[in-house]
Amino acid sequence: MDRRGSSGDFVDRRWYGPAVTEEPQPLRAVLGSRVRAVREAEGVRQQDLSDAARALGLTTWTRTRIAALERGDKAISAEDLIRLLAVLQIGVKRAVTIDELLDSDQRIALSDTASVAAREVPSLLSDGDAATRVRVAEAVGELSPEVRRARQESAAMVHRIRRAGGGKGLRTHGEINKIRAGLGEADERAARELELDGYPFVELCLVLWGRSLSAERDARLGDAPVGGAARRAALRGRITRELIVEARELLARAEEV
Repeated sequence: MDRRGSSGDFVDRRWYGPAVTEEPQPLRAVLGSRVRAVREAEGVRQQDLSDAARALGLTTWTRTRIAALERGDKAISAEDLIRLLAVLQIGVKRAVTIDELLDSDQRIALSDTASVAAREVPSLLSDGDAATRVRVAEAVGELSPEVRRARQESAAMVHRIRRAGGGKGLRTHGEINKIRAGLGEADERAARELELDGYPFVELCLVLWGRSLSAERDARLGDAPVGGAARRAALRGRITRELIVEARELLARAEEV
C-alpha cells in the first residue's frame, strides 16, 4: 500500500493547525486563530504579547487589542502583520514566521466565489513561477477527487497509528515543529521505505519516540561504545534498521485496527 500523499512531498506542512471550518474565512479571522494557537501552545498570555508590543513602542497594542485580533475582529494591515511577527518573537521567545501563522488548511475568502488555502499565501507572495500559478489555479477551485482521496487515506492512517500506539503523541504546534526540525536524510529514506508521506510519518515518530527517527538514532548511538569511524557508521546503520523494524511493527498493528 502506497501511503504517500498525491504530491509525493516528504514533509507535508498542510496537515497541521487549528480546526478548519467549512466556509472560507476572512484573512483576519484565520490569522487571529493561528496567533491564538501559537500563543497557547507556548503557554503565553495575551498580556505577555501586549507587554512585548509595548517593548517595541506599540503602546496601543493593549491586551484588549490582542484579544480582538485573535477573535478576528481587528483588521490587519501589511504593516501590522510585520509588527505582529516582531511582537510574537519577543512574546513567545522564538522566531514565528508567516508560514507558521498561515499553517492551516482553512481557506481564506477572496470573493464570494473564490478562496485560497491559508498555507498557499506565503508562496503566492514570494514565488511567481509557473508552479505557483498552477497552485493558485488549484487553490481557487475544488480539490480533485484524487487529492481528496489521498488526504483522507493519510488522515485515516494517522488515526490508526494513534490508536495502535495507545493514543500517544504530542499535539502542540511547538512540539511538532521540534519533530520537523529533527528530520534528516535517514528520516526521508525511512519514510520512503515505509511508504509513508510526511503527515503519517511525523505522527509515527511522535507515537514511537517523541522525536524524529534521526534524533532517536543519535540518542541510542550516544549510549553505544565508542569506536572508530567505520564502527560508528556500522552502528548507525544497525540502529536505523532497528528503528525501521519498530516502525513496521507499529504499522502492522495499525493495519489491524
